[in-house]
Amino acid sequence: MRVTNRMLTETTLTNLNSNRERLDRLQDQLTSSQRISNPSDDPIGISSALEFRSTISEIDQYLRNVDAANSWLGATDTALGAVNDTLHRARELAVQGANDTLSADDRQSIVTEVSNLIEATIGRANSTYAGQYIFAGVKVGTTPFSPVGNPPTAITYNGDGGAIARQINNQATMVVNSTGNTVFGPVFTALIGLRDALTSGSAGAVAATILDIDGALNSVISARAQAGARMNRLVGEQNRLESLKLDLAGLLSKIQDVDITSAISEFALQQSVYEAALAAGAKAITPSLLDYLK
Repeated sequence: MRVTNRMLTETTLTNLNSNRERLDRLQDQLTSSQRISNPSDDPIGISSALEFRSTISEIDQYLRNVDAANSWLGATDTALGAVNDTLHRARELAVQGANDTLSADDRQSIVTEVSNLIEATIGRANSTYAGQYIFAGVKVGTTPFSPVGNPPTAITYNGDGGAIARQINNQATMVVNSTGNTVFGPVFTALIGLRDALTSGSAGAVAATILDIDGALNSVISARAQAGARMNRLVGEQNRLESLKLDLAGLLSKIQDVDITSAISEFALQQSVYEAALAAGAKAITPSLLDYLK
């Protein structure tokens, strides 16, 4: 078959364009640090990369949920810890108030302190996190506890028994709230009972409130233990999610990130090939074509 000048020119241009495309692709990889620029570069790889990115995005959301849940539980533990201290102080005051030798002034001083403990406990029971009441059930926008009378003869619960759950992985949720009335009902009953017993002046009535205070303490301790167990679980889940995210990020990097050392070496090789092809073409085709290439 006779090779015409036109056939030689077209073949040379086709080969030069192919070399140029390989060189451009390597240059894109080096400047972007990405091995895959278009789906056609690696259809299977891009599919896996998209799946890994989706999973990593889900993990990031779970980690945010875990962080929010942990913060909520931390606020819960702080409030309950303060109430625990309050009840221990109330118990000390109850033991003092059960003494028949107390003067009226001494007894009134204890009444005043217990009244302050009641007010402080109402504040703790109405604690918030991120603008939401943490002991109101799902009625997070409603103040859960409000006093009846002044001084209060009772504390009304305005929340509900609903559970607030957070999705912590693709298979599990965790309830993060403690039911306010269950935790604080016994507390307010014990504190108001102690105040009223002290006001009555009956040492026996005051002594009888110690059992109620102990019961309230058990309620608070149980709620704190539950919150602590949940926080421990969240720490383990956070560690697991972060480890999984790191593994997936490594797999994603292997798929989409370019090996810089290899890419630089291949780029230099392809550049030499392209320059050699240009030189060979310059000798093989007419000067008019060379002028066109320049």
